[in-house]
Formats: sequence, C-alpha cells, structure tokens
Amino acid sequence: MIAKQLLLTLWLGFSSLGCQQAPQDPAPQQTPPPDPTVLAAQMDMPFQLPLGRSARIADQDLTVTFEEVLEDSRCPQGVDCIWQGRATIRLTLRQGEEKHSLQLTAQAGSPELAETRQGNYLLRLTDLLPYPKEGQTIPPTDYTATLLIAEPEQD
Repeated sequence: MIAKQLLLTLWLGFSSLGCQQAPQDPAPQQTPPPDPTVLAAQMDMPFQLPLGRSARIADQDLTVTFEEVLEDSRCPQGVDCIWQGRATIRLTLRQGEEKHSLQLTAQAGSPELAETRQGNYLLRLTDLLPYPKEGQTIPPTDYTATLLIAEPEQD
C-alpha cells in the first residue's frame, strides 16, 4: 500500500511539472525603424538630395539637410543670355551636437563658390536640378541638389 501511495505521489509530482509554464524569454529588443525622410549617403560618393530632405553618413555621425534655394538666376534653356546666372542653396550640416548653416553656389566660371570647408569636411554642390526652362517656373519641391562630402585634401 505504501508503495502504491509512493508511486501515486511520484506520478502526481511529475505530471504537475509538465503543467508549469516554461520560462519565457524577455521581449526581444527592437531597434526603431530608420527615418524614411533621411537618406543614406557615403563619403566621397555624390548623392542626390531633394529639397527639404536630409542625408546621413552614418560612420561619420554626419547629417546634411537641403533647407532652401536662395537664388536661381541661371539662364533658362532656350534663351540667349549675356550672363549665365547662378543658383545658391542653403544647407544645414550636423555632426553630433554641432550645427552649421552653409551656402553653396553653382556659377559657371566660379567653381570655388560651389564648395566649402566645414571642420574636417569639404562639401561640394555638383549639380542642381531641374535646370530652368524658358517660360516655366520651378516649384521649390522639384529641386534636387547633387552633393559630395569628402575629407579635404591636405595642402
């Protein structure tokens, strides 16, 4: 009889172990999704940046934002002009907590206006699209700047 009670006790003990909940792993850490308004860019590689958007060079903790077109007096296609005009844009450059407002100008014959040095970086405006056409106004949201960020050459 004692053997039956012992077997019954052991059986109930083992069967109750099967009813215990298995320990659960804590919820996995989820990284927030990337900001869809921030484009990925790389050092020494030209990239296109639409007006109002930002691009980030992750390994440099560097973000550049195309803030506005300050001037676009480029001679429209289909028009004969005595001056080719120029286009000037404003960018914001952020690295860590530092923030700088910069202007770059695309002007034929003056390539030095299309680049600037900021800290350890050289920023260059290589193109601004669309190019003006005779009789058409460019909506600000249509502008896209092609930029290049590089380490400046040592003199």
